[in-house]
Amino acid sequence: MSAMLRGRREALAIVPGIALAVVVLLLMPVLPRAAPPPSGWGSSCPSSVAPPAARSPIQHVVWIVKENHALENYFGAFPGVRGYPPNASLPVAFGSNATVRSFPLPGYNTPDLPHDRASELVDLDGGRNDLFVAEARADHALAPEDAVGYYTSSQIPAYYQYARTFALGDHYFTGVLGPTDPNRFFDLTAASGNWTEDGHAPAALSDTPSVLGQLESAGLPWAYDYAGSPANLTPFDLSGLTSSSCALSRLVPMSDLTSELYSPDPPALLMVDPSHDLTISEHPPGNVSLGASWTAGLVNAIAASPIAASTVVLISWDEAGGFWDPVAPPDLPPTGDGFRVPLLVLSPWTPPGIVQSVVDPASVLKWIDANWGLPYLNARVAQAHPLDPFFDFGMTPRPLPQVSTNYSFNRTALPAGTLAPTGGPLPKLSSAPQLAVSVEPLPFRAPAVRGGGSAGPPVPATGSEDRRNVRKSHSPR
Repeated sequence: MSAMLRGRREALAIVPGIALAVVVLLLMPVLPRAAPPPSGWGSSCPSSVAPPAARSPIQHVVWIVKENHALENYFGAFPGVRGYPPNASLPVAFGSNATVRSFPLPGYNTPDLPHDRASELVDLDGGRNDLFVAEARADHALAPEDAVGYYTSSQIPAYYQYARTFALGDHYFTGVLGPTDPNRFFDLTAASGNWTEDGHAPAALSDTPSVLGQLESAGLPWAYDYAGSPANLTPFDLSGLTSSSCALSRLVPMSDLTSELYSPDPPALLMVDPSHDLTISEHPPGNVSLGASWTAGLVNAIAASPIAASTVVLISWDEAGGFWDPVAPPDLPPTGDGFRVPLLVLSPWTPPGIVQSVVDPASVLKWIDANWGLPYLNARVAQAHPLDPFFDFGMTPRPLPQVSTNYSFNRTALPAGTLAPTGGPLPKLSSAPQLAVSVEPLPFRAPAVRGGGSAGPPVPATGSEDRRNVRKSHSPR
């Protein structure tokens, strides 16, 4: 009898894991792309070109791109952030005089909000940025007023610590007004053509030059580390990568990540893409506290590695996820950027402060090209504002931050002869997250309306198109 009870308990214990796996699978697009070979990172990359030397003390860029949060949603309460209106309010529905004010979110997650191209064009409202809640309500979001909610330091303490002690960019905009896939494509190429929806990139974009191919041609090592399945990862839309055995061997699961940090030839650019893991990506309804803690664990691992003294860590978000931001993109569609999202810059030569320069992912690519003396990837990169205001190479360098977190990264493969930075025992690192908190239930809140009273049914604003007719294939990414 005791064996039967024990078996039943063990069966019940795996139910939450199965449920999470099902959610993640449902979030993935259906059609798979080419998968990389199972060999280890860089195994098919014989050295044939002498790589250029870095032109600054920074020899490694680690770019961590998280999911779906506007700058206002994460740092609206951070002192000094430009554009935060404390008494701002947005209409709760099309044609309604009732409004809802920006408010601190009480929990650690929200329902997913509409964030496809059509919805974001409605949110933008010609640059007024005022229809986020109305569009979320029309799209039947579970808690549409969460579009104007924001988190505070109690929910994402590591990010606030980074913003206080290093640099927060408060005018960093995504490359595309739209969802994940075209934005991640833009991160690599500073181009997206007319592509604005999730899914496969149009065939016409397959030969678009990327920063990864550019580094490979220059003889500079790189890595693209992903969580979950490689199906539908953006790099596999680029024929210049899929046709190269070297490039394919650099597109690897995140289990390779710490061995790359301790490699004798660590990557000049390490792209970290957790978008296919709902637990750590921060994509709603994921728990933002867990996602931020995972990021902190990764930053701690970098700070404890041999490359810490010559590395810049960039933490950005691929798109705003349907959350309101009061600052309109600098250039409106069809050619302009997407909404404002956070950018955290951590390096030994980054002084603390808020950087108000207008930058976007093309600015990151411009800095990478300039740092290694490479020709600019394309005209968009050449015209981008530089990341220079985030650095002061005349200052006394200081160590990368280490903060308290429940996540650690265990490294399993260590090149022979490698020592810890201090010469002592190697730090315990792991690619597997150590979860200390479970995802909390989704909050359901009635809109805190004022002004015109009850919101009533959503109706089109007078004199405007029926925005609810601009429908789309709603993507969870």
